[in-house]
Amino acid sequence: PLYLQIGGSAVHCQCPDPGELPLADTDFAPLLLSLSPGDIARLISLLLGGNVQLVVVSDHLDALFPAITSLLSLLFPFKWPYPVVPIVPKLFTTSLQSTMPYIFGMHRQSLPENGIPPHVVSADLSRGTLNIPPQHARHLTPEQGGLASCFTPCIQICRTGLESVADQASDWW
Repeated sequence: PLYLQIGGSAVHCQCPDPGELPLADTDFAPLLLSLSPGDIARLISLLLGGNVQLVVVSDHLDALFPAITSLLSLLFPFKWPYPVVPIVPKLFTTSLQSTMPYIFGMHRQSLPENGIPPHVVSADLSRGTLNIPPQHARHLTPEQGGLASCFTPCIQICRTGLESVADQASDWW
C-alpha cells in the first residue's frame, strides 16, 4: 500500500489482490453516458454469448477507443478472444462483411455507403441507440435477459456517479 498526504487529505493507494476485480485504465464515460444501462447489459450478454459482429459508431473518434475498451473490461473475468479494431479505416469497411466475431469502431463518416450489413449488431454512441438484428435478438433468451437485468442496476449506479462528477466539473469551469 502507498499512503499520500495531499493537502489535508490522506490518500491510500493499493493494487487489487489477484482475486479481486482488476483496475481498468480506461474512461468509462463515453460508453456509460452514451447508451442506456439496459442496452449496455444487452451488449454484454451478446458478447458473452460469442459469435457476434459488433460495430460501435460515433461522430467523435476520441469516443471509440475508450467505449470499446470499457465494454471489454465489463466482460471480466472473461476475455473477448476475437479481433478488436477500435478505429476501422474507411478503406477496410469490406471487413464488416466477415462472419467471424469481431468488435469494430467506426467514425460515422467512414461507414459504407450501403450502411452496416444486416447481420451486424451496431451501437451508436452519438445517437444512443443499439440495433440488434433478429438473428441475434432471438439468442437473448430469458436467462440472458435475466443476466442483463442483473447488470442494469450496476451500470445505472456508475452512470449516476459519472453524471454527478460531470456536473461538479462544469461547476468548476
